Amino acid sequence: MTTIDPINVELTSRCIGRFVVSIPTRASTSGRAKIQGVEFDAQPMSQELSEKFLDNRENSIRKTKSKYKYLYAEGEAGLKGSKYFISLGDPNSLSDGTRLIEAYKWDRGYLIKLWTNAFDWTNSVFKEHPLYKNNPIKSNVQEKTQALVAMLARVRGRPDNETPSEPGVCFLGGFLPGGATDSERVQNFFVLQDHPDVTINVTADSGIKETDSLLQRGQEIERMLNATPGGRTLRKGVVSLQGALPAEEWLISGTMPRGVLGNIFNLEGNSLTGSALTPLVTLNLHNGGTSPNTKLDAEQSHASISENEAIALWDVVSRTLRPRPNGF
Repeated sequence: MTTIDPINVELTSRCIGRFVVSIPTRASTSGRAKIQGVEFDAQPMSQELSEKFLDNRENSIRKTKSKYKYLYAEGEAGLKGSKYFISLGDPNSLSDGTRLIEAYKWDRGYLIKLWTNAFDWTNSVFKEHPLYKNNPIKSNVQEKTQALVAMLARVRGRPDNETPSEPGVCFLGGFLPGGATDSERVQNFFVLQDHPDVTINVTADSGIKETDSLLQRGQEIERMLNATPGGRTLRKGVVSLQGALPAEEWLISGTMPRGVLGNIFNLEGNSLTGSALTPLVTLNLHNGGTSPNTKLDAEQSHASISENEAIALWDVVSRTLRPRPNGF
């Protein structure tokens, strides 16, 4: 078993949504974000490569064959070098009323993509169907395109270790400036490079308000533990975090999906007050689990770090979770 020194592990601050948490520096990262109905993605890329990517994307969309018309609009998305496409989205779509709106720009070393789904039954072959004919709203393409293009103008590329000082939403590779809304979901997933079965997941969601807190779901958790070989509670309770963030934690041990004894640690903040200004934020640590870096065909007889090491790592990381100063 390789070991980890959680007390002396090097940490780096990561901005996730409108929160900050310190994560081991030697961790690979993936993430996703959806803000006001728009999906966000940013990939590190040179400007030259991004231009080639967009040319290839344009050619691919233009060449896509479908039973219905596939490409409905394309052009510059309000910024020099930017592009947008409005297409059917799926060449095998069962109707011609679906739309995929996607827009791209290069900024500060990142190719940023925004996309959302829409509909347009105005000239559809199904426009006389009662479901669409009687609906007063025949299309939302213009409204959604304008909102997406406005976001594209504001969003910017951002290195993973950069923490902005102004209000806005951090997502992997990017930052959207602006005040808080009740429709923001950002998730980052970290895998310890030397311990691929140790993962940390942080999610911030302003659109969720739980009916009960983590500790109030105790009976459900205890039933799950009773049904899990080796299942037991290591620790649970209320947690005091920076920025007066109300939170609860539950640390358990038990047999993981791959058959090894491991750990699942959960923390929830703002469970009962989820809103634009107090988003639900969760932090989870799995020890002995799986990740994209795990070789599923490899035998595993135990978790790669001990239970005590997992608890120590949890205490180091989880207590750094806090609202980002001026983030809201």
